[in-house]
Amino acid sequence: MSHPRGPSRLCAEYGNPQELNGGNADQRRLLTLPRRIPSTVADVHSVLFGPEPDQIRTARSWAWRSSGLGYDHADSLLLVLSELHTNAFRHTASGLPGGTVRVDLERLPDRGFRVSVTDQGPRPGAATTVPTPASADLFAGLVTEESGRGLDLVAALSRDWGWHRDDSGPGVTVWAEVDRPGRWG
Repeated sequence: MSHPRGPSRLCAEYGNPQELNGGNADQRRLLTLPRRIPSTVADVHSVLFGPEPDQIRTARSWAWRSSGLGYDHADSLLLVLSELHTNAFRHTASGLPGGTVRVDLERLPDRGFRVSVTDQGPRPGAATTVPTPASADLFAGLVTEESGRGLDLVAALSRDWGWHRDDSGPGVTVWAEVDRPGRWG
């Protein structure tokens, strides 16, 4: 999978990969993201995305293609993924230079999908935060803030969601199960 900004723009910003020869590790890693992660489990697709905001759009495109859904049937899945990925980007070390976000998409046997987003843990000097919806009722009260309701949307669009700490490091994995409309294609 190539970088969404294309090789010519990448070379202009970060140098030609053939000329890096052990250069900046962040530059080398950026040139290789997003990167597919091989899976030995059937119906599980995984990708490692970089710390740039445009990687969220790339993740949505990847999830849509991997799901096999028609675009008009993928709204809930793509919105849930966007919210979870954005939270990892905004609130954890994953959004810092050199950071990564792991996204796993699993086709469930009961006609749904589980999307999981794993971050790299807290930003330097910050405590680990855990996902908490802003309110139990998305439409309760007058809400004027421009952000802070993403997990409420995730809860409303998914049949179940939750989180757990990553056993292999300081990160947190947030997951949601989304029904697949229609029949299997």
